Parts: sequence; C-alpha cells; structure tokens
Amino acid sequence: MKDYLSNSENIAGMSTNMDNNLSDNSFSLPQYSIQGEEVVKQNNYVLNITGFASNSDTKIACSTSDNTISIYNLNESWNKLSDTKVEEDRITSLRFIPQRNNQLCYSSTNGSIQQLDLRVGCNQVKKFKDTSNKGNEDKPILSFDISCDGRFICAGTEVAGGDAFLLFWDVRSTKLLGGYWESHTEDITQVVFHPSKPHHLLTGAMDGLMNVLDVSQPCEDDALLTSLNTESSVERLSWIEEASGDEIISCLTHPNDLQMWRESDSKPFAQFSREQIASAVNLKCADSLYTVDVHKHQPTNNLMLLTGSYTGDSDWFRSAVVREDSLGSVSQFIGNSQIVRASWYDSKNDLLVTGGEKGIVTAWKPQDNLPKSNSISTNVVNKKDSKLKGTRMKPY
Repeated sequence: MKDYLSNSENIAGMSTNMDNNLSDNSFSLPQYSIQGEEVVKQNNYVLNITGFASNSDTKIACSTSDNTISIYNLNESWNKLSDTKVEEDRITSLRFIPQRNNQLCYSSTNGSIQQLDLRVGCNQVKKFKDTSNKGNEDKPILSFDISCDGRFICAGTEVAGGDAFLLFWDVRSTKLLGGYWESHTEDITQVVFHPSKPHHLLTGAMDGLMNVLDVSQPCEDDALLTSLNTESSVERLSWIEEASGDEIISCLTHPNDLQMWRESDSKPFAQFSREQIASAVNLKCADSLYTVDVHKHQPTNNLMLLTGSYTGDSDWFRSAVVREDSLGSVSQFIGNSQIVRASWYDSKNDLLVTGGEKGIVTAWKPQDNLPKSNSISTNVVNKKDSKLKGTRMKPY
C-alpha cells in the first residue's frame, strides 16, 4: 500500500420506488420569497458559495467565473466586506474555517489552497501546497473541506501522473501530512468531512465510488471503512445527520440523478432518475432539468432537493422533499431570475442563499419567516441587461 505518511507524521495525530404524494401536509415545505439580492459581477457566473453562521454573525463568500471572491455580511443588510481578484488558474471551492468566521480558504486548479484573513483586507496569510511534487506537475484541486474541529484540511485532485490524490494538511502549520492515492482511480470531485466527527471523511469521484474513511488510522488501507459504488459519476455529496441518530449520504450524479445511501448499505435505499425528479417537481421536459444540492431543512427535519430548468427564461426553480424512497411536495422560489449554480443553507436562521449564471446572489426565506420590513436590501439589474450571451459555460 502506497502511503507517504510516516508513523510520526500520520493523520492519527488528528487526535426505485417513487411516490408523488403532493397532498400530504407532513411532506410540505414552505414557499420561499426573496429576502435580498445582490449583483456580484455582471456577465459572470457565481460558481461557488459558502457561509458562516453564528448567533450574532452571518457571512457568505462566493466566487465568480472571473476568479473574484466576494464576501458579504448578511446580518441586517447586504454589506459587502471585500472583493478580491485572484490570479490562480481557476477557483474550485470555498470554505470558512469552523469557529473562525474571519478565515476563508479557497482551492484552485494550480494545486494549492490559500487562506485569507478578512480582518486584514482579505489578504493571503497561508498557502497549503503539495510539497511532495519535487519538480513534477501540480495536482489540480477540484474539492476540499476542513474538519469540523477546524484543524485539518483534505483536498481531492484531478488525476495527475496516473493517480488521483487525497492530500492532507495541518491548518495551524500548513504542513503537508501526507496523502492517499489508491482510493479513487479518476478525478476526485467531492471531499466532505463529517459534520461532527472530525476523523471521518466522505469522498466521491468520476469513477463512481463514494468512500468513507477514518483518517485517524495510520495508512490508507486501514482508513477505508466503506466503498460504495454509485455506478455513475459523483457530482455532489452531502453527509446528513438525522434526529434519530441515523446518518444518510445523499449523492447527486452528473446525469442529474439522486441516490440516498446509508454507510452500511451495499446499494442505495432510494434512488431517483432525472425523469422521476422532473415528474415530482412538475417539470414536463426532463431533459431540461438540473439539480443543485440537497440540504436538510432544519424546522421540518426534511431533506430539500433543489432543482431548476435550463429552458425558458431560466427563472424556473423549485425544491422537492426527499423522504425515504419518496419525493414529496414542491416549494417554489418566487422571483428567481437565473440558472442556479451553487447554494448554501444557514440552518440557524433558516436562510437559503443561491448564486448562478447572471452573477446574482439571492437570499431566500420561507414566506412566513420574512420580516415585515424585508430588511436585507436588493440590488439587481434588469433581467435582459444581465443575461449572458452565447452558450452555457461548463464550470469544470
């Protein structure tokens, strides 16, 4: 087993069935309305969104297709904290460091992760780099995450030199702890630490595998707990803790199918094709449907699948409830004006933030939760003025 973690420098030190039950009230999600909007960059796509929420502070960071990172404070109004244009090849992911709402990290295809400090003008304060290269080609990073205790970073790479890598760093020192390169055979598209277990890691790749790893173990072979085969290509993963204590893995594939797994499963306990999802959200043309992400809607304890349509004026945006082996009632997002590319959900405040192809970031609230004053301001250009020319650009 290949592994360039020595015993003294290992991560152990990191101490289809469908039921469209649209009339069941227990299935329902609220309708959403815009609480606030901001044009981040006209004629650019918003490709990544992340956020940080505490009892007193809510921040979001987003990156656009021209490699600009914009940071906002959403406490009472759209207060832009900074705009930072970076020179890296392409930004692929953003994350705030847990418990440190002034520290933002981003990855890029140049093989590095940069840490920015919002307190000093959003300047770079650390750089996490693969120091094992020794003159060889960089390993382009497609996804990364930070452990829930804020101590360690893991990044997934494209195939480089015949292997796809999981790379690990210590956040405090930027020291490369090592890496794994036998878990996946194709580009690693998703890296997700467990929300409450800092040593547990979920990864997904173009090879169709989802792997659950205990990275406190001394080598890759021992770390691999479970390997799940989606028989597709993994686009987006979510690790969801249920109130019952169960843990669910949701997987969105590049063909826009949804699979629901438990770690002990040999096959998904529920799966929905693109056609089934389109039917559930009342979209006539399944070929126009796209999926965005799955979030746990905290007030109802339901899973919320975000979907949209490529056709028409790109304003069609809906969510469906995912329960066991069924898709439930549809929630509308009234006033959406773009194809959505990224989302982030703030469970503390029941706030959903989306971004998309017109360069707009939108904050959504359930209609019953909207403040009377609609306190977050709106700054949106006319639909026709902000519409991009030409064909749809692929984010990757």
